[in-house]
Amino acid sequence: MATFGVYCPYETLQSDALGTATPDPDDIEELRDYCTLASRMFDGACKRHFYPLIAARDYDHPADDTRLLLDEDLLEVSTFTTQNGDTTITSGNYYLMCGGSYNVTPYDRIVLKSDSTQPNLSYSGTLQKANTITATWGYHEDWANAWQDSGDTLQAAISSTTATSCTVSDVDGAGVYGMTPRFRVQDLIKIDDEFCYVTAKNTSTNVLTLRRGANGSTAATHDNGSTVYVYRVMHDIETACRRLAKWLYDARASSYTDELTTTDAAGVTRIPPNAPALVRLVAERYKRRRINR
Repeated sequence: MATFGVYCPYETLQSDALGTATPDPDDIEELRDYCTLASRMFDGACKRHFYPLIAARDYDHPADDTRLLLDEDLLEVSTFTTQNGDTTITSGNYYLMCGGSYNVTPYDRIVLKSDSTQPNLSYSGTLQKANTITATWGYHEDWANAWQDSGDTLQAAISSTTATSCTVSDVDGAGVYGMTPRFRVQDLIKIDDEFCYVTAKNTSTNVLTLRRGANGSTAATHDNGSTVYVYRVMHDIETACRRLAKWLYDARASSYTDELTTTDAAGVTRIPPNAPALVRLVAERYKRRRINR
């Protein structure tokens, strides 16, 4: 499964790092690499990811058969089954909660309604993997507005699930909130229910080159005129990753090169201890500490 989540696409810091001169392709490639690295460092430091990922996760039968505590940040449920897949619990029979709140995302538990018309959580044969949740996972505190209307639409249908590009009206135009460019290389976009990763763009032809079916979504066909949405990571995450990527790029040839990456025993890339204070403070703010109760 192709998984993508770059929190600071290189175009947002290209002028900061390279100035106004025409960039060398090698410089652009390095910037792209450091933007990706900064994003993965942030995930490692926070012990969570800030991009949306569609996946099925299994859970054993819980001690409290009306409440299922989750080990991942939950944004949106597709299907929820119990009794080792024998029974589907419909959305009208449970609540998504974060701690004791119904109003905060991401969620960390699913609680059956007290007046549910379906049976409580149960198992068939074994307690192991008795419950399965297929959902969108990731950390975003404003999930309802995470997918931003780009202000653009498909200018031609995507008639094949293997097509690797799409045409829009203006790749560098302003979005609905005035942000430019409306599409950036390394953006995660959504057309209908499919996520796509932008690997290149042509400003002359307004064509986006895509990796299809990204982050657990399914490649599909799409009609001409379909709205194209852009995933917007939380602003402070993007700001911190932008600062980290710039620091990594600037320090790549310094005497501190061997300190630019820190990998723990589990193979997770962490933020180096000599990284900018802003980066470390934001990472500390979002580090997973929650104890489910």
